[in-house]
Amino acid sequence: MLLREKYGEGQSLGKLISIIHWQSRIYVENKLKPYNLGWGEFHVLRKLYEKKEMKQNEITDCLRITKATTSKVIRKLEKDGYIIRKKDRKDARTYLIKPTRKAMKLKSRLKKISTEWNSILLAGFTESEKENIKHALSKMAENAR
Repeated sequence: MLLREKYGEGQSLGKLISIIHWQSRIYVENKLKPYNLGWGEFHVLRKLYEKKEMKQNEITDCLRITKATTSKVIRKLEKDGYIIRKKDRKDARTYLIKPTRKAMKLKSRLKKISTEWNSILLAGFTESEKENIKHALSKMAENAR
């Protein structure tokens, strides 16, 4: 049953986004349990796979999360052996973050989790509709800044 059928047409945009967010989090966290990783670690590792090495503040900016959240996630990833955190030689106040071999072994698994969830979310949509959704959500994310 569609949400609009269950709750009526008046579903707010915020409510729908919240539902998608929480269901995404539940899906990803269930898939990550065997690796002792959570939602935040998933996103940091995915970003590190793209960039290879990042400053801690760049992670904060890219993921649009707080410095405190970034620090918490980085500490856990470091403790669990997924990243190496070292002081930047050029700026001792800055930390550089790199994925370890242990993290790199999970790269294809984390990509697969993303791909599977995107397939679930976009099931039944045409390619054109998928592009329109991505475009609209990108604009909304920019507006939310």
